[in-house]
Parts: sequence; structure tokens; C-alpha cells
Amino acid sequence: MNDTTDQQLLSDYAETRAETAFSELVRRHIDLVHSAAFRLTGEAHSAQDVTQAVFLALANDAARLAHHPVLPGWLHTTARHLAAKTIRAAVRRQTHEQEAAAMHELLSAEPELPWDALAPHLDAALGELSEPDRDAILLRYFEKKSAPEIATTLGISAEAAQKRVHRAVDRLRDLLAQRGIKAGAAGLATLLATQAVQAAPVGLAATVSTAVLLSAGTGAGLGLAAAAKTIAMTTLQKSLVTATLALALGFGLYEHKLAARLASDLAALRVQQTAADRHHAASLAELAAENTRLHSTVTEAAADASAVAQDPAVPAMAAWLERVQSLRSHLQTHPELGIPELKLLKEEDWLDAAKSPLDRPDQFRRACAQLRGQAESRFAQLAHDALQKYAAAHAGHSPSTTDELAGWFKDPVDPAMLDRWTMLPANDPEVRNMGIGGDYLFTQKDFIDEDYDSRQVASDTGRGSMGMSGQKAVRILKKVGAAYAAAHPGKTAATPAELLPYATTPEEQSLIRHQITQAATPRPEPLPEMDPLVAAAIAYAAAHPGKTLADELQLLLRHATTPAQKAALQKLLVGQVSATP
Repeated sequence: MNDTTDQQLLSDYAETRAETAFSELVRRHIDLVHSAAFRLTGEAHSAQDVTQAVFLALANDAARLAHHPVLPGWLHTTARHLAAKTIRAAVRRQTHEQEAAAMHELLSAEPELPWDALAPHLDAALGELSEPDRDAILLRYFEKKSAPEIATTLGISAEAAQKRVHRAVDRLRDLLAQRGIKAGAAGLATLLATQAVQAAPVGLAATVSTAVLLSAGTGAGLGLAAAAKTIAMTTLQKSLVTATLALALGFGLYEHKLAARLASDLAALRVQQTAADRHHAASLAELAAENTRLHSTVTEAAADASAVAQDPAVPAMAAWLERVQSLRSHLQTHPELGIPELKLLKEEDWLDAAKSPLDRPDQFRRACAQLRGQAESRFAQLAHDALQKYAAAHAGHSPSTTDELAGWFKDPVDPAMLDRWTMLPANDPEVRNMGIGGDYLFTQKDFIDEDYDSRQVASDTGRGSMGMSGQKAVRILKKVGAAYAAAHPGKTAATPAELLPYATTPEEQSLIRHQITQAATPRPEPLPEMDPLVAAAIAYAAAHPGKTLADELQLLLRHATTPAQKAALQKLLVGQVSATP
């Protein structure tokens, strides 16, 4: 029986009313349904009622559901809708209380997400997932299926099944985050695997199977109200049965008195049972109406899906999303192309990088470089904010190492990210042409792809980036300079012309000749006393586009990089103060 599929069991039950087939279905899925019902209702008796109603609906729809590919998905959806319909007010109140408790726990900085904070939101978030994603999570974490077993159920490869589960967990995390529930992928997966399905009360499976089979076997004459009556035997009824048995076993001495009391109890029971019948009939009528509404919703959704499928924009959008997935898969299979800063990317960054075709290796290189550049740009902005705080606390000076800067980020920074960056002196050849002021500049140590990656630079006064052409020029100058230094130990080229003999390629020679031309172009000589002010003003203007200096010479002091510049500015400031009436 364990090897028989859910669909085969449903077919057996629908065709022959095989009780063993239905009992096996209940045994397989009772934990999943009861766990979901208990999470939704928060109350044991209500959870059992919902569980019974779900399997009653399964028995009634067995023939139709025999062709349903993933029964757990249908069971979970049905449990969610029935619980929401029958105990909506209680669930809403409980959810509000648990949301407040979850928010309190999050604000108190718990190191790990508690199950009690996640549970009230889990089923609603699962309901918002697409059917394939929801099926993947239910099969993996609720039904405890392995990747090969999921692949067999869904008709896909084991690798594709594993990827689908990972993608579904990520989307579930996003939906939970919208509700204020933040969890890491590993933590969420662990909670789902260990807490999502709890064992149903002992004996509940047998009770449900018996009650549903009795209900299904009563025929049309009894109907759903009689089935509900069978399921919902009250405590008073059980007590009366016990009293009757005790009476038959030998309490003849009190027979008359007990019979009178029993008659009175039976009369009260009839009154209670009549009211219970009316209540169950009304509840079952509501459930039937809800079932009709669900069928209508499915029909409308199918019609909407058909209309969407005929939209000419759909194939283009599908191809675009497929490129995004291809790009993600490419980075997963080539981890050497990734960087820790990719965690900072948003969904629109991936969409933007996948706009163009990804048919050739160079197209993937460009797309990966674009993602790295965007991620590094976001990290450089965080560093810029941290550098501003540092400079404000250190009289305008910049840190000389990233270790000094680490504690000034708004949020704790991933050490793996910070390890890729360094602080370079502002006059270092790597960054001195960036036009950004500051003592030291925050930039990357190296690059994944030197043909496509961009250099990001940040200081307390501004940010900038240098594309591949600028970086290529810097690399050429460093290479040619190294060749010159090897031939002239201890010396440094005084002019670009001295470097020309060591340029070995046309590209290198073209760049050096351009440097020679620039060096030979005459420039107007500023007044010696004003030279520091001009240099500082240029740096200030580059860091503050669109702003004017006016008479605030004090602002220029942060951009003076040499003792001579600082002394000249101080002299000008003294003159400015003495001339003030």
C-alpha cells in the first residue's frame, strides 16, 4: 500500500469505496492537514474539526481529484480556506496578537527567528506562492520528500527540483518579510523542516477515517448534516453511553431512579442535539457555498491565464525572465565570478542586467560585470556615508585602513565584503585622476574581470567610478612604468617620453604618445600664492557639483593635500578675517 500513489488510492476509493484506500490517504496526510489547521485556528478542537471537514471534502471529490498531480497542495489550500471561513474572527484576533508578539521579538533583536513568530504568518504566505513553488515547499518540508522523490512527483530532474525548492524558499522569505518576519534562507528551511508538521493527536486518523467513511456510506438520505452529527459526538453523548452500559451491567437496585434520570438527560440532549444539527447544517451550507466560490475562482483564473497567454508581450517577458534565471544559474555554477557584494542587489538590478541577449560567453561576461559594478556601487555608497561620519568625528581626516572604517557603517558590514576593499592615498596612481577629494580613498583591491569591471571610489566628500577604458590606461602606465623601473633600478621616469621605448604594443605606444602631447601643451601659470587655492577649489568643485565657494575659504582646508597648500590657505584666511570690519 505504501508504494501506491495518492492518485491510485483516490481512484480505488472513488470506484469501489475501498475503505483501506481512504484510510491510507488519511494516514499519509493527516499530519500535514492537522498542522496547518492548528496553525490557522490556534485551538485543538477547532483544528480537529477543520481536519475532519477537509477529509470529508476529499471523500466527496475523490473522483475529480484522482487526476490532481499534487494532492498535498489541494489539501493545504482546502484546509486554509475552510479554517478561514469557519473561524475567521478568531483567527483574525489571534493573528493580530501574534503579529504584535512577533514584532516585539524582532525589535528585541533575537538572534534567531522563533517558530511562534513565524507560525501565524506561514500559511497565508504559502497561499500567496504560485502553485509550483507551494508544491515544492510542501513536498520537501511538509511531506519530507527528497529531491529525487520530488522530481518523480513533478516529472522533472532532481537538479531542477532542488533549484525549485531553493527558489520557492527565497520567495517565501520575501512574502514573510513583507509581514515584518525576517529570516535567513537556512534558518527558514530549518524551521520548516523541524516545526512545520507536528504529529496529530493520537487516534485522530482513525477517528477521521471512521467518521468520513460512515458519512460517505450513509447514502443521499442522510446527507452532510447527518455526517457532521456522526463526526461531532459530544461529551454528553459519550457520558450517556457509558451510563447506559453501567446500568446494563448490574445496577438493578437503582434501575427505576437511574432510568428516570436518563430520560431527563436524553430529553435535554435532544434539545441540545437539535440546536447542534441546525448549527452544523448552517456550517456545512457555508462550506458548500465556499466550495462553489472556489470552483468559480479557479474557472476565472483559468480564463485569465488563457487571456494572458494570448498577449503578444508574454513571450518576450517570459524570455526576459528566463535570461534572469540563466544569469543566476551562471553565477551559481561559476562562483569565481561572484562577489559578496551581490547580496546588496535588488530584483530590478538582475532584470536590468538581463535585458540584452545572453547567447555568447562575452555577453555573460558583460552582464556579470554589470551586476558586480552595481553591487560595488551600492557598497561604495555605504562606505561614503561611513566616511562622512568618520571625518566629522576626526576633524575632517579620513581613515588610512579599512579596519579603522569598519565600525562607522550604519549596519554591521560583512567582513567578506570589506576584505575586497582598501584605503589608498589620494595621490596614488590608481585613483589620483578620479577628481575626488580626501586624504585617503576607499576603492577595490582588485577585479574579477579587468576588461569589463569598473573601479569604484569613495571618500567623505564624494564618490566616483572609472570605466574599463580609464582603468586600462592606468594598467598600461603601470606596466610600462614597471618595465622602465626594471631597466633603471632605483629611478622613476621624469617625463612620458622616457617611457615610450618601453611601450611594446601599438595600444601602449598610442597612450604614451598622448601623454607626451599633453605634457608638451603649455598651460597658464597661476600666481604662486593662489596655486593652492586653485588646486583645493578644483577638488572641492569635483566633490560638490553645482555648488559655489563664495567666501567660505574654510571649506577648502579639507581639500588641501600638502603643507604648502594648507599654509597658503591659512594665510588667506587670516587676511580675510583682518579685513572684516
